[in-house]
Amino acid sequence: AADQLIERYGDDLLVVAYYDDQWAVDAGATYVVFGPVLGPMSLALADAKLMGEQPSDVVVRAGGVGDVNGDGYGDVLVGAQSNDRGGTNAGAGYLVYGPMSGDIVLSNAGAILPGEAAGDALGAPVSAAGDVDGDGYFDFLLGAPNHDQGGSDSGSVYLIYGGGLRSTHDSPAGADWPPATFPASTCPP
Repeated sequence: AADQLIERYGDDLLVVAYYDDQWAVDAGATYVVFGPVLGPMSLALADAKLMGEQPSDVVVRAGGVGDVNGDGYGDVLVGAQSNDRGGTNAGAGYLVYGPMSGDIVLSNAGAILPGEAAGDALGAPVSAAGDVDGDGYFDFLLGAPNHDQGGSDSGSVYLIYGGGLRSTHDSPAGADWPPATFPASTCPP
């Protein structure tokens, strides 16, 4: 359907419903289904539901990013491109630490990373990055396709190192937010 995205993470599924209204109008949600998934099932039976925190957040992406905080459980990164924490439609990334179950409003995520400026749409793309710096923690990427660092709406990609994101809201513990930014034009295709 045009209003959902399905991502596979190992045997598990992440189903993004952009305009889910359970918590707030058009806040969006990500359904987490632990696998293996062997056939059709109702999302009402999902193991966890990660719900956008504000009306019109529009949760658009989610991905499994490995064990970012080193507790032995896989974590999920959720992007809400229209969140207003950093300005109108600045977007936000939410790191939800595993294990997870039941309904979770993203304002309760383990780490919340708001977009830098209005209109950035941070979280429109999200991705695992592996252990880029070799410290034993998984790292991840957040994209802001409309960020203006390299010119109007040129976009940026943020590389966030795991390990220091233990229990934070708005700025990662022991780290500056935003982290190093890379204009999208400097990233390989």
